[in-house]
Amino acid sequence: MLLGVLFIYLIFILIEGTLTSLPFSLLLLLNIAVITKKTWVFAAAFLAGLLLDILTLNPLGKTSLFFLIFIFIVLIYDRKFEIQTYPFVLISSFFGSLVYLIIFGYPSIFAQAAFASTVAVLFFFILRKLPILGQKAQAI
Repeated sequence: MLLGVLFIYLIFILIEGTLTSLPFSLLLLLNIAVITKKTWVFAAAFLAGLLLDILTLNPLGKTSLFFLIFIFIVLIYDRKFEIQTYPFVLISSFFGSLVYLIIFGYPSIFAQAAFASTVAVLFFFILRKLPILGQKAQAI
């Protein structure tokens, strides 16, 4: 199952870097960070950012820095809130996508952020059903 998630992760990076402006890799990283709460997500975020910068011809490290800061902020909230819930994923993915779209200068940011947050909740539902990732996720 972990290889399947890695394959999906690489496909999302390629789709985001070539076809669409929706931050699919950010949404997947958010969901993996919320479900697993492991520190290896920071390495995955750094590598995803570098790959996206290479594919989109951005300065190297710009996307990586955003991904790392965003994942760090999400994992900090683990101490104050229950982050393995649908409302948390919905709200954090909306604001994360909104800020990402603003920083990187994409058009129609509100509509894209709203769509991205619904996609993130769908990803969260699917990833919680996977046995390798969803073992700890029992909250609503």
